[in-house]
Amino acid sequence: MNSFVWKMVFREFRGEGRLFFFFLFCIAIGVGSLVGVNNVSSNLATTLQGEARNLLAADLEIRTNNHPLSDKQLKEIQEIAPGIHIGRVTELTAMSLNPKNGISQLVELKAVDSTYPFYGRLETEPPLNSLKENLSLPQNALLIQKALLSRLELSPGDEVKIGQNLFTIGGVLLKEPDRVAGTFSFGPRVLMTQKGLEQTELIQPGSRVRYRFRIKIPSFLELEPVKDQIKVILNEGETVRTFQETQPSIGRFIKRLGIYLGMIGLITLMVGGIGVANGIRVFLKQKIDTIAILKCLGGTSNLTLQIYFFQVLMLGIGGSLLGIAIGYGISEFLKSILEKVMETQLRFTLLPSSAFKGMGMGLLTTLLFTLLPLLGIQKIPPFKLFRREIEEPKELKMGWVGWGSASFFLIGLAILAIWQAGSVKLGFLLFSTLVVCFLILRLASGGLLKLIRTSLRPHSMPIRYGLSNLSRPGNQTHTVIFSIGLGVTIILAIYFVQFSLTNEIRENLPSDAPSLFFIDIQRDQTQGVESILSKETSITASELTPIVRARVHSINGTSIEEIKVEPSSNWYYSREYVVTFKQDLPKHNTIEKGEWWTQKELMESPLISVEKEAAEGLNMDVGSKIVFDIQGVQVPATVSSIREEDWGSMTTNFYMIFSPGSLDGVPLNYIATARLPREGETALQNQMVRHFPNISTINLRDILDTVSIMLDRMGQVIRFMAGFSIFAGLVVLSNSISASRVQRIRETAIYKTLGATRPMLLQGFAVEFVLVGMIAGVIGVTLSTLVGWITVHFILEMKWHFSIWGFFLGILFTMGLTLLTGIFSSYRILGQKPLPILKAE
Repeated sequence: MNSFVWKMVFREFRGEGRLFFFFLFCIAIGVGSLVGVNNVSSNLATTLQGEARNLLAADLEIRTNNHPLSDKQLKEIQEIAPGIHIGRVTELTAMSLNPKNGISQLVELKAVDSTYPFYGRLETEPPLNSLKENLSLPQNALLIQKALLSRLELSPGDEVKIGQNLFTIGGVLLKEPDRVAGTFSFGPRVLMTQKGLEQTELIQPGSRVRYRFRIKIPSFLELEPVKDQIKVILNEGETVRTFQETQPSIGRFIKRLGIYLGMIGLITLMVGGIGVANGIRVFLKQKIDTIAILKCLGGTSNLTLQIYFFQVLMLGIGGSLLGIAIGYGISEFLKSILEKVMETQLRFTLLPSSAFKGMGMGLLTTLLFTLLPLLGIQKIPPFKLFRREIEEPKELKMGWVGWGSASFFLIGLAILAIWQAGSVKLGFLLFSTLVVCFLILRLASGGLLKLIRTSLRPHSMPIRYGLSNLSRPGNQTHTVIFSIGLGVTIILAIYFVQFSLTNEIRENLPSDAPSLFFIDIQRDQTQGVESILSKETSITASELTPIVRARVHSINGTSIEEIKVEPSSNWYYSREYVVTFKQDLPKHNTIEKGEWWTQKELMESPLISVEKEAAEGLNMDVGSKIVFDIQGVQVPATVSSIREEDWGSMTTNFYMIFSPGSLDGVPLNYIATARLPREGETALQNQMVRHFPNISTINLRDILDTVSIMLDRMGQVIRFMAGFSIFAGLVVLSNSISASRVQRIRETAIYKTLGATRPMLLQGFAVEFVLVGMIAGVIGVTLSTLVGWITVHFILEMKWHFSIWGFFLGILFTMGLTLLTGIFSSYRILGQKPLPILKAE
């Protein structure tokens, strides 16, 4: 390439700063979205690969519920090979109490021993130099999350009561290395020593406790053989996994989130690409004279193509670099939200792979969307320079070149989608979705525009002017509607899905649902609990229910180990059931098959009623024989009925209900429920904690609030990314106004000469932008409603809740945003004086 081309490239940059700024910004928005999402996904994946052991804080982990491993089992595990170390983690929910003000709060307790963690680092505030320093604290000290400090109105150094013991707050818990791989909790985390847990006296027969035994093995041992040997030692219901097996579940969440956000980022890049294509097309139209002169002076089509190709390439590089910088800021924002969702601190860096991918996709998008306008340069004949006064420029017909370019564009778009999705199937799905959305938006916008033009015959000049602007020669109304409408579709689809989920939980909450659940009630505490509940006058209903934890041992004489189980039903065979016994059929239950037991049947043999889905999963019917293992004791029963359970009743629901007398002699504990007004919940909860510290209180409203917060946090991530699509659409709108600036200036000059005032012309512009926003809003909101309905009804299989306010506010918001952007972008046009413009003509 000769120096002349470079001189022309830089010469063409002069005087077009505003247009090129839009070009850069369109690319930068899309690239920034992709770089931010890819950087988050890559950092999380790198964390999984590089710190896999840290995520489990061990090489292997054994999990059991409600009972620890026996001393014999622990000894056999250590005898597998020399150098094996075993650490113990105990987790359970409990109530914490500020003894000074009486405020209580449900917390998630985590008790560890001196070996914790084998890998990774525990981070606290104030920082601790080593784990040993942490555990050298007195056994009545603990570490808690900041959320608990604010809820209980405490500070480090204060005392908090958990169970039967007072503990001193030794510091704030910032990060646990194995938290990401842990279980989800509804309460703040509290870390204490195993000896401290013993002092609480919280663990009673039947208490809900999770035991995790972490195992560190010498480097010369292989994981899988050790895991296989441990499996032989374990009993039913005890599971073992390696640190490598912690990755799939976390990895699936990260991958799905990354794919979904990446798709939104790619859509944003496509919208930005549309803006680029429009900008380049208008720019080249303005350069027809320059191109014609070059050709008259001997310049070839290839030479002119090189000039503008390298100019576009440089703009693509500049926009991509700017996008990489924006992407880092997006990555930091997404990190802050994900830290709340995953309840752990994350460290992100700008990975080169994310930057390179963003650069590549930015350049590829630039070339795809500018290819067709650039090829049009070759069709500009030199005589355009001399005939421009008597011949209006016509749209260039590209022939086979045009069809080839369009095909190349579609193939390139499919490649971009597959590259970003990391899957041919998902990429093709995204590509198809984009094409379908484009066709719907194009056809719908065309239909609405035609309806408006044919049905409206206004007498007002500003309204007529605004309507005529929608169909002026060279207008970009369809492009703007597509760009803004697509962003509105994404954002409101997320809103409608979240609205349905929240309302499904809250609005369908039965009026007789309990407000509070009290769990881990011991047999000797039942009278005290009943006494407290009976004295609370605001309680409208309460119930005390016995519960036992059990596992299926055999069905119809066949042990579950011998039964061939379909993967979809394995959960029913391997899980631990919480069972009870009842005299009468519980409320919100209906008999599907068989009959509820009579008094005469109770005297003959143990009977059981099985929930419908569990019966199907276990392949049982009325008359089937089932044997449960309850703490080593085998309890047989005959299925007398199959019933349907209303799980939405928010009461104490059970898969298995025994007949009275079937569980005599089995260790029981109890669960109590109470329904009372919100203002009385705190007092009852605090009173229960003071009298029975081992009893945990679960507030149904708090759980619903927690679920709502989690949904909102995930929605916040998605809405933030989708907001870039709307922003890109508004940039396209501003760009289209800038591109038609010359034509608009000429029109306003003529109108002013004929007596139009600036307010009248401003009203005309306002009508144009309001109509564009209304059309984009109506189509986008309608599409989002359709997408939301499909997601909720067919994918989530839940009842669809339509938000009439969300529908109309979405349209109004789109209209307002489009109006503000349009007026801001075109206001300077109204300040042009007509005389110089008319003289130039």
